Amino acid sequence: MSNSRPAVNVYLAYVPEDEDLLKRLRLQLKAIERIGLVDAWHDGEITAGADREKAMMEALHQSPIILLLVSSAFIASEFAYEQEVKTAMELHAAEKARVVPVILKPCMWRATSFGKLNPCPANGIPVMDDHWQSVDHAFMEVAEQVLKMIEEPKAEESMVEVPVANSEKVPSAEAPPAAAQFSFPTILLNGQHWMAGDLEGLSPEGKRVIHFDFKTALSSCPPGWRLPSKQEWQNLSEDQVAQLNLNFNGVLDRGSLRDKDRKLYYWTSDRSFGGEARCFEKMVDGSGRMESRYDHWGLSCRCIKED
Repeated sequence: MSNSRPAVNVYLAYVPEDEDLLKRLRLQLKAIERIGLVDAWHDGEITAGADREKAMMEALHQSPIILLLVSSAFIASEFAYEQEVKTAMELHAAEKARVVPVILKPCMWRATSFGKLNPCPANGIPVMDDHWQSVDHAFMEVAEQVLKMIEEPKAEESMVEVPVANSEKVPSAEAPPAAAQFSFPTILLNGQHWMAGDLEGLSPEGKRVIHFDFKTALSSCPPGWRLPSKQEWQNLSEDQVAQLNLNFNGVLDRGSLRDKDRKLYYWTSDRSFGGEARCFEKMVDGSGRMESRYDHWGLSCRCIKED
């Protein structure tokens, strides 16, 4: 496999207590380093006599992907948390980098400033948990996720076709209703009519799209329809969720599609007490749950008829 693109810088933030695990992760990343896809960096590469903090901050700002190797020791570290994590989250908020918590050991990571981010390995199961056949299996999944982030198609390449049927008409969310109308069947669940297909809209280029940021999603259902609330999603049994035939369309984050065919995300109409937008999420082989996500993320939508 050859690569014509420049290698993507990947910053590895860790603490000395976890250095052995850092080395194991580096071994898993070596395969995609050899073919020039990534250039993984950590503070062990700082040369003697160099300004350590300056070198680390420069590397952080030059890395589109930042992996936080999280443990209780990492969270307790003054420098790691107050310097590296703070800077990383600022870059993440400015959409200049993607920050991924890599959960090494059981710890209270969800209570941290990065606790709302999607972790690795899957579902935040720690690398050192007995769930994994070995540490190498866990880190192989992390390396695979890094590869997916690098190779994700851009938004304009990730349009998903949704089957249409003769039923309710859904106008475009990003164009006048006359510009585009798509038809969907409906399904009755708990006395409410749900659209049996995903909401669709048009991009400025006239392409069909099915991912919407939270603000757009709230105003995109056609007249007489609305986004389901968090409680209405939670009222659905697993069998009812299966009847909706939800699509594992993944999420659009900073113009790139990730988690496609692996995870589904659907907006609710609610926010958490902390102000975060709420959504229904489900892994291919897991059960659904409510999560808080960034407003700018592009998620799928289903609408229900207003009472």
